[in-house]
Amino acid sequence: MATASAQDSNFDFPRLERAVESLLAAHEQLRGENDALRAELAARDERVGDLESALRDQQQRRADAIVRIDALVEQLVELDARLERAEETRPAGAEVSVGAAT
Repeated sequence: MATASAQDSNFDFPRLERAVESLLAAHEQLRGENDALRAELAARDERVGDLESALRDQQQRRADAIVRIDALVEQLVELDARLERAEETRPAGAEVSVGAAT
């Protein structure tokens, strides 16, 4: 037991205290950086959510526009077919006048 008592008296407690204080300061600094990074991540997650929502809205608008364009193309095809049928049933030599008579 005498050796344990001798070791305790030779141990550098002020140095240990400085090391613990240094580690505590580093820990607090890292904790602050971690909190800042978590806040930044939360803000980015919110921004990503906003962008994903905007993307879904734009995709829906695009899909709606495609449906409308397809309907217009279908109408044009139908009109073209009707014009072809009208030309086929028109008597030979008859001309279609375009424009208003003056």
